[in-house]
Amino acid sequence: MTAWEAFILRRLVRVPSIVLPNLVIRENVVPEYLQEDCTSEGLAKALIPLLSDTPERRKQIEAFARLDAMEIGTVRPSERAAEAVLAAVTQTPADDRFGSSSV
Repeated sequence: MTAWEAFILRRLVRVPSIVLPNLVIRENVVPEYLQEDCTSEGLAKALIPLLSDTPERRKQIEAFARLDAMEIGTVRPSERAAEAVLAAVTQTPADDRFGSSSV
């Protein structure tokens, strides 16, 4: 995606995250590094704490455990994520991203 396309999409698409686990559990537990934010320094800073037993690693493991425990039934995870995106897009105000549980 070009910088210009990213610029336009950031103004048109109002979702709190594009990371599927974040959308499904409605919490920002997996950081996203897009476009200019995707640097080797930024990625290293985010990944290094995950390599040992740290609060960041435990938080992600607990979040993924919650995902595993969800009873999805006949609804595919992608459909559930799409529903979360639609719910987030129709929320007002648009700045209420993940409510008070965001990180």
